Amino acid sequence: MLFRSIIFTSRQSSGLFSQLLGALSGSRQYKKTSFLLDSLGKEVLPKTINIYEDPLQVKTIGARAFDQDGVLKRKQFFIESGRVSSYIMGQYSANQLGLESTANAGGVSNCCVDANFDGGLVELTKGMGRGLIVTDLMGHGINITTGNYSRGASGFWVENGEIQYPVSGITIAGNLKSMMRNIISVGSDVDIRSNLKVGSTLISEMTISGEGELKEFDVIVIGGGMVGLAFAIEFSQKKNCSIAIVEPNTSDPSINKKFHTRVSAITPSSEAYLKSLNIWNDIKRKQVFVATKVWDQNSHGRLNFYAKDDNMEHLGYII
Repeated sequence: MLFRSIIFTSRQSSGLFSQLLGALSGSRQYKKTSFLLDSLGKEVLPKTINIYEDPLQVKTIGARAFDQDGVLKRKQFFIESGRVSSYIMGQYSANQLGLESTANAGGVSNCCVDANFDGGLVELTKGMGRGLIVTDLMGHGINITTGNYSRGASGFWVENGEIQYPVSGITIAGNLKSMMRNIISVGSDVDIRSNLKVGSTLISEMTISGEGELKEFDVIVIGGGMVGLAFAIEFSQKKNCSIAIVEPNTSDPSINKKFHTRVSAITPSSEAYLKSLNIWNDIKRKQVFVATKVWDQNSHGRLNFYAKDDNMEHLGYII
């Protein structure tokens, strides 16, 4: 078990702050099932952070003029200078609390978390020194009533401000109330595709544990497709060492020249090639697939492929 700094990428930060907004919802306040119960006017975040919704902003995801009760929406702050300035309420929950509706029946609309750091994931990583970048989360180990937080995670271990190797099979844990207060920086690398717009977030300390805790690799193979896969397997057998296969990530400019874990698809011809090298049986984790879909992100066109259409047992394997 370790206590280390953690960076949530912008996509994961959106999920993190959604837990905070959920705790401020009127329904959880009147039901008394929130770790931020009776928090109006209290400090829950660093003073440099504001959270607000701007529902009337044009050409943005999440914008709308009315909530589900038909109440006209407006720009408003939920947290100002780290202090709770308003709960998030529709008409019913507002009535239960004896307050006025904030026009949030159905949730928030185009909610924004102000950045307090001029930079994104790369700059936060350099400033962190040592810790974990969380790129994926698994499980639902969150108790919104107590604030207890425990989830499976994978990502990258950082030393001296540089990514060293991928990690997986670990658990990160803490309490949401202390996690929010321990936020050091919220970056400016906002994911505009989300209704909750927030950048990568650096938290000073969380618990890291698990079987996959900070595993180091003897060799890291950068990309290479099937050649890289074949090399990695053969090298690991002959040298009896641990190997990670990663590839450059060019789809996200905020982490350009960094890496993420690789998942390989093996076609029947590649299967035959690996068998010819006598290393097919050394691949322990293989998942067969009999159908696949290919789509274009821009035009949304899609092609479907099915093994049965070509009298094949399968299309390939995922490893």
